[in-house]
Amino acid sequence: MRSKKLFYFEDMIGKKIYAKRREEKNVEQAKFKDFGYVIDETANTLICSSDKFGTEPKVLIKNNYIFRFHEKDGNGTTTIFEIDGDLLKGLPDHRIKSIRKKRLKLW
Repeated sequence: MRSKKLFYFEDMIGKKIYAKRREEKNVEQAKFKDFGYVIDETANTLICSSDKFGTEPKVLIKNNYIFRFHEKDGNGTTTIFEIDGDLLKGLPDHRIKSIRKKRLKLW
């Protein structure tokens, strides 16, 4: 099983995404909403679509949201990763390179 520390260093394109606003005043709107799949990632935004072919894209600003990703393992079990948008800030290539720079004790 993968750790949460390693998950946010990955590229998010193609993953199923759920998101909620960080500061919701209405409690009913504070639930996670299904935004579909990530079709593109920039330094500050995730572009999502309800299907993998990119129809009706929605732009989510990373600073404003808390993201939840569901991943299935080879055994069929689902792992849920909940990540603050501030951790995903930056390009995926730069996040991968920062592992060595930060010298995190991940293993």
